[in-house]
Amino acid sequence: MTPLYDAIGMLLDRAEAHVDNAGADPADQLVVIMTDGHENASRRWTAAAIFERIAALRAAGWTFVFLGANQDSYVTGASMGVVEGNTSNFTASPESVLAAGRGLTRAVSGWRAKPRASRIADADDFWDGVKEAEAATDPTANEDRAADPRLP
Repeated sequence: MTPLYDAIGMLLDRAEAHVDNAGADPADQLVVIMTDGHENASRRWTAAAIFERIAALRAAGWTFVFLGANQDSYVTGASMGVVEGNTSNFTASPESVLAAGRGLTRAVSGWRAKPRASRIADADDFWDGVKEAEAATDPTANEDRAADPRLP
């Protein structure tokens, strides 16, 4: 059982309280949702409520990323308000999970290194067009970026 919406809702409650208490810049907030399960057990949060919450936080400058295995992550992410450029599929295989971790590390490092204005401008392309986990299972996934030196 995966209470995905409840987990996201609780995380956002805590993160937003922390950001408010610390007076942190919303443009510095990055939320990564990584799951290998479908929502099927939430009791408090609904898809609509999560979508609205993510939309409001995105409007305030937060960045959201969704990685999903064993599902169409683009459909699942979009249903929660995560844009396509910040979504990636992976499979539940050691190679794909490793590629997802490497890709996430690269993308977070790149995101953190960007000036605030660039993070805001690139808010809908967290992966910078390179999705290593998808390339691990489909060599043509990043075909248009094949010459990119960041690909493993």
